[in-house]
Amino acid sequence: MARIDHTNVMRDRLLNLVLEFAEERPDRLYSMGFPENWERQELWNDIYARNPRRVAQARMLRDVELLYTKDAAANLTVKPKESARRSLLNYYRKHGAVLSVPGTTAHRYPAFQFNKVTGDVNELAVLANRRLMYGGTTSEEIRWEALSWWVSSVEITNEHVSRIEALLSGRLTKEMLDQALPPLADE
Repeated sequence: MARIDHTNVMRDRLLNLVLEFAEERPDRLYSMGFPENWERQELWNDIYARNPRRVAQARMLRDVELLYTKDAAANLTVKPKESARRSLLNYYRKHGAVLSVPGTTAHRYPAFQFNKVTGDVNELAVLANRRLMYGGTTSEEIRWEALSWWVSSVEITNEHVSRIEALLSGRLTKEMLDQALPPLADE
């Protein structure tokens, strides 16, 4: 419910409806699977609010196609064997060449980074990711900041597009990247 409506109006209405429904027969809630003391959980508190950082992360994820590890590795057809593809993906991730974001059970990879024609990671994506994630020394927070950079808007030829759109349409150039993100010493 917290994902549906971040205001307290919906929560309050729902809480009152459930309490009224169970007023005469409290056993109804138990038979419906409500845990004991459900109304005391944080979600039902007057001061409950969604975590703004999580809200921003969820908003970013709506704009990005994500791949699980197996699917991301399958895009690395530059390597003939599945095990070699997984190893290459792991190498790229550890060295900051490919961006992964934490999910509920595993890291997921934004699909825009992978070039299906070459069977590898897009070269400009590698450069940007390494710069954004400091060559691989990264944290979850830095990964989210990197994704934020990719989804944020940039003006190209009098048009505002996300950097993802600019990359995929071929409008993001190395020169633009160098202006936005200073090159690393090892480039």
